[in-house]
Amino acid sequence: MRLASIPANLAWLNGDPATGYVGWAFYRHEAGWHFPITWATRIGWPLGVTISWLDSIPLVAVLLRPFSPRSCRSHSSTSACGRAC
Repeated sequence: MRLASIPANLAWLNGDPATGYVGWAFYRHEAGWHFPITWATRIGWPLGVTISWLDSIPLVAVLLRPFSPRSCRSHSSTSACGRAC
């Protein structure tokens, strides 16, 4: 079984995909909505940072955030292909 096929295993992420995942993970765990919409206060403490600086595909992140359970893996085009996440 490939490492990427196990949802809890993130060891295969490195480089740019890891940066995108970190931005998405921090953004989806935000307590509420901020202005600008893509702002994440949990990363870049104490002020926060916009997730577009982390290659997290902001448009997709904003659209999927309301539907994303906490266990959702990622929204990148490679891992979301064929899966609703």
